[in-house]
Amino acid sequence: MLYLVLLVQLANFSVLGIAALIFIPIYKGVTMHIMQRFDLEHFLYSIQTYQVTIAYVVPPIVLLLAKHPLIDTFDLSSLRVLHSAAAPLTYDLIEMIYSRLKIPIKQSYGMSEAAPAISTQVSPTFPTPFLK
Repeated sequence: MLYLVLLVQLANFSVLGIAALIFIPIYKGVTMHIMQRFDLEHFLYSIQTYQVTIAYVVPPIVLLLAKHPLIDTFDLSSLRVLHSAAAPLTYDLIEMIYSRLKIPIKQSYGMSEAAPAISTQVSPTFPTPFLK
């Protein structure tokens, strides 16, 4: 049985937050840790302490994970995937985060009117989508 632990720090008042990050995980029985606001050190501490397997992030957080020196002081080995939305990631950023953490990044595109996602990558395409 696959055991999932989800870390949520995105806006839960949006349709994505309500549907994809609250209702679906509850329905599926996924353990969730919800952050009141984003703080990098607390985010990393939560991943390490609660053995988070999936983290929903936005591009500025991906950039922090790719470059910030604090990342090296925490054990992020429990993470199986990062799920990014809100804006597309650049090729360089995808390469930087994968090179540093060896964690695949899944991207989704959506809008409130579509409730919430329009498209998302399936697992065979997201581990290293642009790496040769």
